[in-house]
Amino acid sequence: MKIVHFLRLLLATCTFTIAQANAAPVLLLDNQGVLTGAKNVEIAGSLYDVNFATGSCNSLFNNCDPSAFTFRTEATARQAAQALLDQVFIDGQAGQFDSVTSSILGCTHEVACIPYIPFAIWSMDASHFVSIDVFNFSAGRGADFVDLEPLPKWLDTAKFDYLNFALFTRAAPVSSEVPEPGSMALFSLAMAGLAFSRLRKA
Repeated sequence: MKIVHFLRLLLATCTFTIAQANAAPVLLLDNQGVLTGAKNVEIAGSLYDVNFATGSCNSLFNNCDPSAFTFRTEATARQAAQALLDQVFIDGQAGQFDSVTSSILGCTHEVACIPYIPFAIWSMDASHFVSIDVFNFSAGRGADFVDLEPLPKWLDTAKFDYLNFALFTRAAPVSSEVPEPGSMALFSLAMAGLAFSRLRKA
């Protein structure tokens, strides 16, 4: 019976380790429960942090300089948009971000919230964006992307109650002080082997 108990403990430890390695994004909320961003959003195999902000392309992206854009193609901007829909704008214990659009930073409108993700300069006066339609989901999920006409660099989304920007950055690497999932698994197995050998001697 001791061996069976030991094996169950080992299985639980390994399951926990795997779950930690595949953890969902961490949603960032202000003290009113408004969604301000998220950490560790998975996009095409890489992790990104995102923050929502209002302002203009000029004010948020270094005078709308393309080098300030995290994504440089429409395809990658679309992947980022889909990741927000699938991993961040969802209902859960943290809040109703899939149902109540006013719970997203910069969006006080009760029906719609449209974040912009820049990916290219269209002209000297405008940039090109992928937008995400996040509607009040009592009427159905608005999961379509819209390729906008050139958006003026000076357009201030703070003047609209349903617009914001999604600012992405690569997620910081895990601190070397925190064991990686693989190291945790090896440590668990080593401890399990030690415990097993003691059980046999007993």
